[in-house]
Amino acid sequence: MKEFLAAAVMFVILLYFPVQWSLQTYNHTLRLNVDTVVNKYAQEARVTGRFTPDSILAMKKDIAAKTNLSVTEIAVQATMTPKYRRDDFNDQEFIDYEVKIPIRSIIALSSYWGISPSDNQTTYTRRGQVASEVLMP
Repeated sequence: MKEFLAAAVMFVILLYFPVQWSLQTYNHTLRLNVDTVVNKYAQEARVTGRFTPDSILAMKKDIAAKTNLSVTEIAVQATMTPKYRRDDFNDQEFIDYEVKIPIRSIIALSSYWGISPSDNQTTYTRRGQVASEVLMP
């Protein structure tokens, strides 16, 4: 009987590892989907010289569709003033962007380990710059 109890306890403890691996794979896929969408819209901003309100909204909708989040949970800050390409290198030609999405679960079975839901979440931030390809008028 004690072998059965020891095996049952070991089963419960070892069950955690595949569940955590699955959660990490899910979170990695979530971040990868965000990176793919952000790169797509960053390349469009490079060609147009800025992010437009329409492109930001479309990017939020694409991210929401691929991550099962609502559009209001996605925060985007981006350069909306036109940037132009110059003959010499200049830091002012860069188009900046920053996208933040919530990740609601970091640790699987967090209540089992005594971790509160507020401690078991984070925000994934994707920030970067692209050089404008719009020629100076």
